[in-house]
Amino acid sequence: MPSNLKRVFSDAIHEIAKKNSQQEGVWKVENHYVEDIENKYPEAQAQYNLVKEKQFSLHMLLDNELTPPSKKQNRDMIASLLQDEIKDEAFKTSQKMNLSPEEAQSRAKKIQGNLSKKHLNVVGEDHTISDKIRKEEKIYAAIFSGSSNYWKEDEFRVQDQKPGERGQLQKDDKRSFADPGDLKFFHSIWTVYNAGKKIDSSKTEGTDLSRNMYYFRNGIIYTNNLYAWLKEFDSGKYGLEKGEKEKFLSLHPQILDMALTWQDAYENYYQTIPNQPDRDKYPKPETYKQKYFSWVPTGKKVVTDKNEPLENYCNASVNALVNAVKQKELLRKWNLSENALEGSRVKIKTLAGVETNEESNEISILRSDKMHEAANERYDTRGVWKIGEKHVIEIKTKYPEEQINYNLVEAKSFYEHIVLGLYYAIGLVLGKPEDLKFLKQNLHI
Repeated sequence: MPSNLKRVFSDAIHEIAKKNSQQEGVWKVENHYVEDIENKYPEAQAQYNLVKEKQFSLHMLLDNELTPPSKKQNRDMIASLLQDEIKDEAFKTSQKMNLSPEEAQSRAKKIQGNLSKKHLNVVGEDHTISDKIRKEEKIYAAIFSGSSNYWKEDEFRVQDQKPGERGQLQKDDKRSFADPGDLKFFHSIWTVYNAGKKIDSSKTEGTDLSRNMYYFRNGIIYTNNLYAWLKEFDSGKYGLEKGEKEKFLSLHPQILDMALTWQDAYENYYQTIPNQPDRDKYPKPETYKQKYFSWVPTGKKVVTDKNEPLENYCNASVNALVNAVKQKELLRKWNLSENALEGSRVKIKTLAGVETNEESNEISILRSDKMHEAANERYDTRGVWKIGEKHVIEIKTKYPEEQINYNLVEAKSFYEHIVLGLYYAIGLVLGKPEDLKFLKQNLHI
């Protein structure tokens, strides 16, 4: 189209937009018209909302409105273009700050963060924090890894999908999970067992109170997780063989007894807190019941002897489950030791068998090994896989750098970069830095 005719169209679009500026909705025009109007009419932005194509794409990502196209490359291309634009904007802004070219380049690189666009990114997280900002993390990951692939800890598979498997429902997906479900089940038992050992219900004030409450919370949450794993096993999600699956499902009575016991013990402990302001700092028993134990029958009391420490009841219920798991020989599949469920801590060893200063437990280390093996196998899969920070530490402690083929990123580094990266994505490209308030609150910065 001749340039003079393009200007005529740009002028016409500008005039029509001015006249209809009070109307709601979106009018899509070719991006070069928007650029012409922006250059010729600096007052246009004050009259109606003028949005470039890349800005609009980012808006759609931010609002979770971007429908994945039939060709996934298109979405990845959008993310890559947005990354380039954000880097350019960051560099220009750095130059305006009278920084040297070297300093400006360094600042732009820091904004880009440490995600790789060529390899799988395995990134640590605090699950409590990341669960609150999943949307923001997915946006950041899409922009700065150049791929819309994003997996939570329990979503990554040992193998990539074959071309004919794209888009199939998860329940029909037969690929094994990189973080095996039965190992997560065992790890939850370990956590509850360890929590019960740390509680001293005779102490109800100060740091002892907060310590007890922390371990009561762990026991309650992970007991609920055990029930959730059983439901996952029953649905066929983790592909357990029939005999193995039936053994796990037969553990339901022990898990139900644990839930009743921990719920009852917490209620009794809560009532013994002498200071009402202290008591008000922690969840009421009915709150925990509603949030974690809605599947548990009501009316049955387990704690009967108030002279016996409450933790004895909790520990007895966990021991019953531990014994049932051992009797069914469920640990044999993974060559786990007999005391793997009982909270024994071990030093992490290098591949050469040398003990390190880092301590963990046998099950967690085995989970980390499996995650590492899957990530190494799929190192050229683009995207971001989020795992617990403890697993990142265990991998870095055990495996030398030259044996890690993927990009391994610690949680602290990721959280620092996501704030800066999204500041530029939202603040500079969209002109809405106030949108970062939620993100900053949840990252405590």
